[in-house]
Amino acid sequence: MSKKSRSKFILSIFTAISIYLVLIILLVNVESQSHEMQIKNLGDGLWYSIVTITTVGYGDIVPKTWLGKLIGGSFLASSLFLVSVLFSKVSEYFRKSNEEKKMGFNGT
Repeated sequence: MSKKSRSKFILSIFTAISIYLVLIILLVNVESQSHEMQIKNLGDGLWYSIVTITTVGYGDIVPKTWLGKLIGGSFLASSLFLVSVLFSKVSEYFRKSNEEKKMGFNGT
């Protein structure tokens, strides 16, 4: 991996984590204004986001406001994005490995 691609990768990871944390803080702020709030603090917001991103969906904590539900939907969409990136990277690795094997780079 070249230095430029490594720095782009680190920047994209940092950006994704920053957006994730901002969404959690926004979710907690939005939901704390609701009368039926279940997401009361950052721990609840983190728990809800992890359960949503991993698509487990226990249902013990759910957002009650429409904006909270919209943020929850963004967590769900990001989980689909993460799974697609993971599968593409794994398939790229196997494709590259098979191509190198066909070209004889792996030895005899």
